[in-house]
Amino acid sequence: MDIFQAMADPTRRNIIERLSSYQAAKTGLSIKELTADTGISRQAVTKHLNVLVKSGAVKAEFKGKEKRHFLKHYAFSGAFQWLAPIAEEWDERLIRLKQHLNKGDIE
Repeated sequence: MDIFQAMADPTRRNIIERLSSYQAAKTGLSIKELTADTGISRQAVTKHLNVLVKSGAVKAEFKGKEKRHFLKHYAFSGAFQWLAPIAEEWDERLIRLKQHLNKGDIE
């Protein structure tokens, strides 16, 4: 599965966000931690984690008896490389728009 398909679902994007925090990067997060305060069932989070693992975005490892999940940041490098020129183009367009609008304020 491609990284864009993995990120297509809002629940998976939420999981990616939670796993990208500084603390999660160091210690990983358990299913219990990933379901806390989300209103999403353990079963649903497990299903979404499996998709993220298959896409290469997340790895799971056991720390003692507990399974911890970690974001594999490098898995997103292809997506970043693909999106970078598009983001740069839009940044340039927005700068030009701002400059154009500011000219209208001066006159």
